[in-house]
Amino acid sequence: MSVTLDQLASHFDQSMRAYFSEGFPDCIGVAVSGGSDSLATLFLTAKWCREVGIDCRAVVIDHALRDQSSAEAKWVVQTAKDLGVLCSVMVWSHEGVSSNIQAQARTARYQLIDAWRGKIKHVVTGHTYDDQVETVLLRLKRGSGVDGLSGMSHHRAMQGENGDWSLLRPNLTVERSVLRDYLNKQGQTWIDDPSNDNDIFDRVQMRRLIPQLQDHGITSETIVKTADRMRRAQQALDHYTRELAKTCVSIEYGDVVVDPHIFQTAPEDIQFRLLAQAISWVGSQTYKPRFSALETARQVVEHGKAVNIAGTVVFQHKGKLRITREYEAIKSLEAQSHFDQRWSIACGPTEIIRALGPEMAVTLDKTTRKLIPHRTLIVQPAIFEGNELKSVPSLEPTSQKGATICGQDIFVSHLRH
Repeated sequence: MSVTLDQLASHFDQSMRAYFSEGFPDCIGVAVSGGSDSLATLFLTAKWCREVGIDCRAVVIDHALRDQSSAEAKWVVQTAKDLGVLCSVMVWSHEGVSSNIQAQARTARYQLIDAWRGKIKHVVTGHTYDDQVETVLLRLKRGSGVDGLSGMSHHRAMQGENGDWSLLRPNLTVERSVLRDYLNKQGQTWIDDPSNDNDIFDRVQMRRLIPQLQDHGITSETIVKTADRMRRAQQALDHYTRELAKTCVSIEYGDVVVDPHIFQTAPEDIQFRLLAQAISWVGSQTYKPRFSALETARQVVEHGKAVNIAGTVVFQHKGKLRITREYEAIKSLEAQSHFDQRWSIACGPTEIIRALGPEMAVTLDKTTRKLIPHRTLIVQPAIFEGNELKSVPSLEPTSQKGATICGQDIFVSHLRH
């Protein structure tokens, strides 16, 4: 059942304490848009943080898709300031984006939150019970399986440029109307985004469909109960996927390497789950690849032809299935410590980390070039000073620079649970 206004404060407290059962962090972030859901979540989080004695910071993502967005972002900053919360604005630069705007804006939103958060490991969002219902219906429309129909989780692990972090959704069982009642009780207004009433968006269509479904006995409560049951099934499937990974997966130079003989003994759904996670992890993707792409990836095991999927290359090498990073996806990427969300490398103040690339790969000695497949070699993180190649730490175990990547145990822990 959803939470009432009278229960809201205690429910929020219980949810937050459950996230931090092993101890509170120094600071929590809140993502705020100015809409009723996120604004109420900011009020609740700020109050809770004051009560437990930890710091609270907020961020508003200006997608710059409407003329009013900049002024609205400034309003959010002032509202947060009135609560005693420091709020920053991150602006999405979206030149060239012309299709699938909402999906791309969502991806950019999480990337900008990651860029903003610094050392903050936990960011609260304002997702509600209503969002959960709409999400399940959207995924049903798209033909999703167990994962999609399980809806959103209360806690979501994220990979970022500065390490792992978490999205927290403490209001996922709270209806939007309750949060609006809460704001009204505070005498607080909010911003209504006109896109929330635009029928060209699938989510708005689902929102309008809900009352019609309820007339036929398919209530929001029924939809959420189905999601809960799907989530339990998902957890069971994920458990067996992790067990499979322990027996047939290894990490070599940043590649996920799979023993196809053991892999093919597992049920199909478990195979697809392992491939999805491997591709997402290697490709530094927030979302899983489409099922059709996973079917193509699995065919590599049988037919051996290499395929590019979601920023990775899936291919066979010496009887093993390898998932490596696609060079084209990272050839322009530069960093000074964390590279491509998976590598941690120490370099000097005038040095930069880039993918080795094919031109520099041929300058290495023949023994090194034969050490690993060419596709794997060219995506190794290398240290450059200007255009001069200084070292390739992942190929030099004794290098003082050090190249640390998630090993097999870490990869297995990234299999969703």
